[in-house]
Amino acid sequence: MSLDSASISLSRNIAEWIEREKFTQEKPVTAPQIATQFHIHPSIVRSCVNLARITGIPICSNPKGYFYSHKREHVEATIAHMEDRINKQLAAISGLHSAIGDDMK
Repeated sequence: MSLDSASISLSRNIAEWIEREKFTQEKPVTAPQIATQFHIHPSIVRSCVNLARITGIPICSNPKGYFYSHKREHVEATIAHMEDRINKQLAAISGLHSAIGDDMK
């Protein structure tokens, strides 16, 4: 998703809706629920949430879904989860680099 005005607007609308509907850590909203609410594909939801986060909107997440929070511990837990996913991706990239060593043409 690009940083065009329509994408930014949709991201803000989704963030405002998540906050307004008072989704919480205990009762978050799922990507399919957001997709249904905004008539978009679930992959667009992930892009919008990412864009909202890039612009400093505190949309947090856990294995059950997304929620809006100003609590430091919620934001830090979301950051830790994201960093863990990044580290796993970096390990996979390293493994793939090893795979294309001398044996692969």
